[in-house]
Amino acid sequence: MGIFRLNRKYIPFTYKTMLPYLVLVLLTDILVGYISYTMLVESRTEMAETNIRTAMRQTSNNIEYQMDEITRMTNSLFLNTTFQNALQFRGDLRENMLKMKDDIVPYMKAPLQLYGNKLRLVLYAVNETMLEIGGDDMSQPIVRSDYYVLSAQGVAQTDWLKSVSPSSRDKLWLQIDTDRELGNISYFRKLFAANGTQSLIGYIRVTARFDELLGNFDTFPIEQGIVLRLKDKATAANLYERGTMAANADASSYLIISEDIPDSDYAIETWVPHRYLNKDASKMRRVIGAVCAISFAVMALIGFLVARLSGKKMKRIVSLVRSFQEGNFYKRIGFAGNDEFVYIADAFNQMAQSIQELIRDVYEQGMQKKAGGAGRAASADQSAFPVQHALDDRQPGKSRRGRQGDEDGSGAFQILQADAERGASLYFS
Repeated sequence: MGIFRLNRKYIPFTYKTMLPYLVLVLLTDILVGYISYTMLVESRTEMAETNIRTAMRQTSNNIEYQMDEITRMTNSLFLNTTFQNALQFRGDLRENMLKMKDDIVPYMKAPLQLYGNKLRLVLYAVNETMLEIGGDDMSQPIVRSDYYVLSAQGVAQTDWLKSVSPSSRDKLWLQIDTDRELGNISYFRKLFAANGTQSLIGYIRVTARFDELLGNFDTFPIEQGIVLRLKDKATAANLYERGTMAANADASSYLIISEDIPDSDYAIETWVPHRYLNKDASKMRRVIGAVCAISFAVMALIGFLVARLSGKKMKRIVSLVRSFQEGNFYKRIGFAGNDEFVYIADAFNQMAQSIQELIRDVYEQGMQKKAGGAGRAASADQSAFPVQHALDDRQPGKSRRGRQGDEDGSGAFQILQADAERGASLYFS
C-alpha cells in the first residue's frame, strides 16, 4: 500500500475539472464565431448583390424610358406632314429661308426643350435646295442641346451611312462618326414622304450621352473597383465602359451581373470585385473575435470562481485526512447545505469517532489484561517461595514485575496503535 506524503505537490481536482470546461467553452466560442462570421459575410454579399441588381434594373428602366422618349421625338417629326412638306419644298433662297424658319426649326427645337437631357438633333435633308443650319462642333462632347440641318450629300460617302443604306436597316441604335470616342450613342431613322410614293426625303439622327442615359452613378461605387459596361448582345462589343479593371484581374475575381435592356439589342453588365463584396469581412472578423474572446474570458472567470469555492471545501477535507494520517482523530469538519461535501464531511466525522472509540476500547482492554496478569504473578510467587525469601527478594522481584508489566502495557499500546492505523488506512483505501 502506498504512503501518502504530506509535502507532496498536487493539482486540485476542481482545477482539473475546469480544464475540460474551458476547452469546451473555447470550442463553443470558435464554432459560434465561425458560424456568425460566415453568415454575416454571406448576408453582406447577398445584400450588396441585391443592391447592385436593383440599381441595374432601375438603370435599365431609365435607359428604356429615355430611349422611348427619343423614339417618340423622331416619331413626332416623321408623322408631321407640315414638317415633311417643308423638307420637300423647292423655291428660291428667300422662300426656302422662310419655309425653314416657320415649318422646320420650330418642330426641331420643341422636342429638345421638352427632353431633360442634352441631345444633338441632326436632320440630313435629301433636298439639295435646303439651307443648312450648323451648331456646335460635333467632334466635341455634348455640353448643351442643339439642332442641325445638314445636306445628306455631305455624308453620302461615309461608311456609317453606307452601312445603314439598305432598306431593312432603319430605327437603329448605333455608334457612328465620333460617338465611340465621345461616349455617345445615336438613334438613326429614315424619313419617307407621306404622299404614297415612299420616297426618301432625309435622315434623322439623335445623339445622346451614355452617362446621361445610364443616370446617376452613385449607386455604382466605381472608385471601389466596380466596372459598368453597356454591351451589344449581337456582337458582344463594349459600347461604353465606366470604371477600370485591375491590370492582372480575371473574371474569376469578379461577380458578373447582367441586365438586358428591353426592346433593344443591348445589355448592362456590371463587374463587381469580390473584395468589394467582402470589404467589411475583416472588420466583422475583428468584432466577432473580440466578442468571443470576451465571452471566453468571462466564462473562464466564472469557472475559476466556482472551482475556487469548491476547492475551499476540498482543501478542508484534505486537511482532515492529513491530520488523521498524523494520528490526530480529534478534528471535525462541518459544511452547510445539502450537497456531496456535506455527506463526505459527515462520513469523515463518523469515521473519526469510530476510530477514537476503537482505540479507547482496545486501550481499556489492554489495561485490564495488564492488571489481571500482575495479580496472578503475585499469587504464584507467594506460594512457591518462603516468606523470608520472598521478603528478601521482594524488591528485586517487584522491580522485575514492574518492568514486565511496563513491557506488557507498552506492547499492548503499540499493538493497539498499529491496529488503529491499519484500520484507518484500510478505511481510507
